[in-house]
Amino acid sequence: MPVLALPVALVYAMRRVNCKSCSKVTVEKVPWADGKRPVTKAFAWMLAGWAQRLSWKQTASAFGVSWEGLHRSVAMVVRWGDAHVCLKDIRVLGVAWHQGHQYLTLVYQLDAGCRRLPWVGQHRKQKTL
Repeated sequence: MPVLALPVALVYAMRRVNCKSCSKVTVEKVPWADGKRPVTKAFAWMLAGWAQRLSWKQTASAFGVSWEGLHRSVAMVVRWGDAHVCLKDIRVLGVAWHQGHQYLTLVYQLDAGCRRLPWVGQHRKQKTL
């Protein structure tokens, strides 16, 4: 991520280590990155936040990442959100269907002080609901 309009790069050579449990040589895990991805986790979260505000093309161009890198960052955040969604204490629900030829079932939480879209399902069918 640019700092004061200067490009910044983090270069770190991953160490190969002998795993004590399986006796295989593996690459060490680091807390700031996933595998061989060219962006850190913090940068991926930041990219996903900007992708909500700008088009994906503008975001990728502004931060010097590929469209595929941006897609992976957004997908990482969506997976995290799916794993951490809390459907507890919902009192009022609203159901809507998307307009047009492609239908989605949208379930809205309509409680006082909390309006959100906690779930989206494919198609407009009773089985989906």
